[in-house]
Amino acid sequence: MRIDPKATTVTPVAIKTAREQVAPKAEREDRATVVELSSAGAAAAGARPADSGEKVARLRELIDRGEYKVDLDLLAKRIVEDGIAGDLS
Repeated sequence: MRIDPKATTVTPVAIKTAREQVAPKAEREDRATVVELSSAGAAAAGARPADSGEKVARLRELIDRGEYKVDLDLLAKRIVEDGIAGDLS
């Protein structure tokens, strides 16, 4: 690139803001987003136990009543097993 020191005019560059670059609402509503899971993602999504909704509801009730107790020994064991303890430093 060469700059001409004798040039006296500069052509401004139009910079659009993020708001100007977004498609109008009508155009956005016409488009569909399609997401495809890989085989690993599909397997992970299907791995959830069927009764997980019931378990979550039961845990929420215990928490709301203030009766949920954390098993600190089990928590510590899982932290060590997952290797999180080494990453805390």
